Amino acid sequence: MPEHRLSLQKAKRYFMSKYLILISLDALNAKDHAIFKHLPVFQDFIEHGAYFPKVSPIYPSLTYPCHTSIITGTLPKVHGIYNNEVPEPAKAPNHDWFWYENDIQVPTLFDVAYVAGLTSAAVLYPVMAGSKSITYNFPEIFSNTGQSQLSLFWKYGSRCLLLDALRHASKAKGKEQPYLDHFSASLFKDILRKRKPNLAALHLTELDSARHHHGTFSLEAKKALLSGANRIEEIIWLTKEMGIYEETTFAIFGDHGFQDYHTAISFNRLLKDLGLLETDANNKITAWKVYGASADGSLQIHLKDPMDVKLQSRVEILIDALLELPEKPFKACYTRKEAKLRFQLDGPFSYVLEANDGYAFDPRILDHYLMPVSQIPDSYVATHGFLPTQPNLKTTLLIKGPEIKAGVHLQEITLLDEAPTFAKILGLPWHTGKPLDVFM
Repeated sequence: MPEHRLSLQKAKRYFMSKYLILISLDALNAKDHAIFKHLPVFQDFIEHGAYFPKVSPIYPSLTYPCHTSIITGTLPKVHGIYNNEVPEPAKAPNHDWFWYENDIQVPTLFDVAYVAGLTSAAVLYPVMAGSKSITYNFPEIFSNTGQSQLSLFWKYGSRCLLLDALRHASKAKGKEQPYLDHFSASLFKDILRKRKPNLAALHLTELDSARHHHGTFSLEAKKALLSGANRIEEIIWLTKEMGIYEETTFAIFGDHGFQDYHTAISFNRLLKDLGLLETDANNKITAWKVYGASADGSLQIHLKDPMDVKLQSRVEILIDALLELPEKPFKACYTRKEAKLRFQLDGPFSYVLEANDGYAFDPRILDHYLMPVSQIPDSYVATHGFLPTQPNLKTTLLIKGPEIKAGVHLQEITLLDEAPTFAKILGLPWHTGKPLDVFM
């Protein structure tokens, strides 16, 4: 746990469940209810547990900021994860992500569990590389320079899991789905079976991948949702075989919804055309005054010298002109101060630009600054990162366990409500918010 975090005091626990299993179905959409209400494992949660059909994400509605809010109960201004990727123009578009747990500025649920003497496990949970609080950690970290997943695990994960990881390594093909989820779910079940951690978190990404590549409500997305349901069912059955089902609370949650789009915005192409950044023949950035860090549905604009008044003025004139374009690709722009006040979003950027419906930002320097996705090789067709007020961006939470009231259905909550609820299930003290009213 980084030294700059708040000190945590060990306190007597009055736990409601000996074990808590958290399963993140990345990109689970509130509108998926039309499908999963017919699936037995989800039906069981809805009928015998607590169901929150509309959970608002945070801004930007990206995987890493959202998962950090889920596990800390705080917003990006507080926890420090303001994007998926670390904005380094020289590496664009293949940035490193915020892989490392020491980038989080506040205690996580894993930290609090560690201080209380509980064991924990995480498989591909975002922003957990290098965590010293997680007993059994296989972190989500991938290399843009050819390093293998196992070598990164050896450096930033729990080495006691090496043999288990090697046993299942043949199931994975890098980040390709559904193979990655085959691997992570198999490893997670092994950890549960052999180690019986009090707190265990699994991050499944097949649904997110299907939606990005095929569309929010595509056939591929529906198949991925069914696959996720099957994996959840297998984990629940495993706890029954282990004899710990009656002592276990399960939480299934998403991090954000999704939205289809038809046109990609290559903001850095525009900046290049205006002479605000320079590239080599392969479009690698060699020099820049202004840089657009994509957050998919939004964009964080960085100035090389934020104190350059003339540059600020030039950028603001450009933004004003963009907001008046007849195509209306841009919905709104916020200064850093406005983003901090309105959305509790802060970072080393100067402006945040929000894409309009039907548009999203592409991190690459494309041939034109506006391009139909049908004309871009390997382009996404759906994404997230937009304002959390977008109706398609809402996600879902389901909880079931020995002390969870059956049939609780609360319509509107946020991601920030989840950490205090999870902490109460394990009898842990918590520093922000209050638990949801789901307990007997």
